[in-house]
Amino acid sequence: DGSKDGTLSKLKEVYNYNKDCVTVVSFSRNFGKEAAILAGLERVSGDYASIIDSDLQHPPGIVLEMVGFLEKNNEFDIVAAYQKERSEGKIISGIKNCFYKLINKVCEIEFYPGASDFRTFRKNVIEAIISMKEYFRFSKGIFSWVGFETYYMPYIANKRYSGESKWSFFKLLKYALEGFLSFTTFP
Repeated sequence: DGSKDGTLSKLKEVYNYNKDCVTVVSFSRNFGKEAAILAGLERVSGDYASIIDSDLQHPPGIVLEMVGFLEKNNEFDIVAAYQKERSEGKIISGIKNCFYKLINKVCEIEFYPGASDFRTFRKNVIEAIISMKEYFRFSKGIFSWVGFETYYMPYIANKRYSGESKWSFFKLLKYALEGFLSFTTFP
């Protein structure tokens, strides 16, 4: 997503190691996580797709658990991870809790508190998500909107491998407002 930290060269190494299983998509600039999620899902060729942050706070081994769960439980089409214990400050945690309470009061779909974009989908869900051609995307809402059965799996987040979060208070607030504008008639 327009990264300038050497991520693209590392991804190219992974690609060159196994070209049959890896596709690398590189944007000309940072278009945001919503555009990156859509670009990835549009290029999936397998039976499953997983969304995972590259900072390694999402333990990659959990993806295997998600796929294993879906393979054993045909009644579910999505596994969404949520943090059992949040390590962020009380203010940010409180604001996020308020967001979920408010949006769930005014929205027709459910937003599971604390569920992140760390998810694994079956192919039918991927097709439904990419068929929605919204320009301003709010994936948390889209994941619920498509209406497939979701299992919420708890996990414990790792410490960030390197760098710092790009999600400032104001970016989180803007993201929350995008959710309200996209999935409610409240405003």
